[in-house]
Amino acid sequence: MRCDPAPHCWPVFLEVISLWLWSDFDPAVDLTRATMDNNFVIEVFLEACHKEEFQNRWMSAATWAEIVCRHYNLVAEVAFDGNKLVHAISRNKVLNSLMEGNDGMDKNNITVFRKKYWPKGMTKQVYCFYATLKGQRPKGVDASPQWHSNINLATDLLEKKITRRTTLKFESISINESLELKKIEDSNLGKRKRPQTNISEHGLLKAVNDSFLDPSSSKEVSS
Repeated sequence: MRCDPAPHCWPVFLEVISLWLWSDFDPAVDLTRATMDNNFVIEVFLEACHKEEFQNRWMSAATWAEIVCRHYNLVAEVAFDGNKLVHAISRNKVLNSLMEGNDGMDKNNITVFRKKYWPKGMTKQVYCFYATLKGQRPKGVDASPQWHSNINLATDLLEKKITRRTTLKFESISINESLELKKIEDSNLGKRKRPQTNISEHGLLKAVNDSFLDPSSSKEVSS
């Protein structure tokens, strides 16, 4: 049997609906944001690959993400982990194909390679990246079928003390613009508060239900 809200329930009922709409999201906007996030991760990673101290060693995606976020002091809102790095590059089919090719992917004055392997006893593949000067390739064991036996843990980079003076700075204009836009977005988000109400969302729902059950619990709005 259909049960329509009684007239005296509408004010509270509409307040509940407005609260729901406030927290809703636009799937198209969410997809665009995800694409922008992937591009940001790729660009940050490739700029880091230009740093000599990060080059000429196979490192896992997790290690790459950790040293990049640490040495560039990325805030939590834009920081990423190894899974995000792998995902971002995998979404770019051209980039993905070039990195896994024999000649690697050239970018300005660097070449980047990507490989994966199954660690014994593990159920997931481990993705690794190798950055070097343009035109060069991994050498020695790093170029052999046993390359994964020489994965670098980057202990020297992860244990290095990072100060304001030693924190790496991005040279890319687009990366710096993205970081500035993120600061503005976070600032605006902090100023935009949810509608103030004396009862919680759960309380609003309860108020509506109570109004249906007990008409005397709500006052009618006179015109």
